[in-house]
Amino acid sequence: MLNYGSNCSMLPLCLTIAGSDPAGGAGIQLDLAVFRSLGVYGMSVISVITAQTASRVYSASPVSNEQFSRQLQCLSSQYQFSAIKIGILDPELIETLKNFLSQASCPVILDPVLKSSSGHVFLDAGRFSEVIPLVTLITPNVPEAELLSSKSISSLSDMITASELILSCYSSNGGALKGVLVKGSHLGKEKGASDVFSWLDESGDVVTEIFSTCYKELQWEVHGTGCFLSSAITALVANGADFSRAIKESKELIESYLAKSVRLPGDKSGVFVFFD
Repeated sequence: MLNYGSNCSMLPLCLTIAGSDPAGGAGIQLDLAVFRSLGVYGMSVISVITAQTASRVYSASPVSNEQFSRQLQCLSSQYQFSAIKIGILDPELIETLKNFLSQASCPVILDPVLKSSSGHVFLDAGRFSEVIPLVTLITPNVPEAELLSSKSISSLSDMITASELILSCYSSNGGALKGVLVKGSHLGKEKGASDVFSWLDESGDVVTEIFSTCYKELQWEVHGTGCFLSSAITALVANGADFSRAIKESKELIESYLAKSVRLPGDKSGVFVFFD
């Protein structure tokens, strides 16, 4: 953990705009835990209040647009963020978020949570696509990348095509998007996760990297892996890492925490724990 003493001007501030998970295994609760573990100070704006456990989402209700706007305004008027992470959204909040992002001056990482792992639909791809030109990095999984690219994905080659297509589509015409990370665990979790990262270099050319991780086999699925990855990337970027390094280190971090995951009583899925 970094020690800043009394000099808080050096402390990176990260904002998560996401849903609240009462079980603590995902959403803003997990984001803030990851932020703390990586030495950044986390702040949060709640977009959606969910009723869920580690195994199932029972309901999801957005906060009012007025309350959402007030949360954003009170924080942004006083604090300067080093990086921002966005998770679950609701259609009623999109315009307010777009106005906020148009004034952002730091990297913005979007985890396009369109549907929970248990099947609950949060937002359609069409509304999420309105936000993408205003963010710096987007981290879709394979089903989300299929929706955003309108392409079927069944192989690593398909992932590369989709990531480059999404990047080309949303970075054109002055869009802020600089990178697309397509997470490949849906193609074969038993073999680990090969992720494809396409990004624009200084000359505007597309560069594509492949990150492979062989996770150890676990007795259960672990809730919140997407939230963990995107919040870890956010914190590492806030601490000065470029996206390529942040992705690599985030995947290594997840691997270490997956090995320490636990399954709470009554749950089918496991959760991350952050005990010292």
